[in-house]
Amino acid sequence: MKKSDLDNVRDWIESKPDASTFNFSELSNSLPEDYETLKDSLFQLLAEDKPIIEQGFDRETSSLQFKRVKS
Repeated sequence: MKKSDLDNVRDWIESKPDASTFNFSELSNSLPEDYETLKDSLFQLLAEDKPIIEQGFDRETSSLQFKRVKS
């Protein structure tokens, strides 16, 4: 059975240490999914009852950052 795109994104995030941060470029460079698929997966993960990531803004780089929530 093939893993879903959401599962691939979730697995990639969960392979990172707790409280680690990443940006969209890091995610897209690590997974073969296209932009829309990754974007949709991130928004689905953010909307969960107990999300595994938080979204923030890095003022130094003027970019969105995601942070893995401690499990």
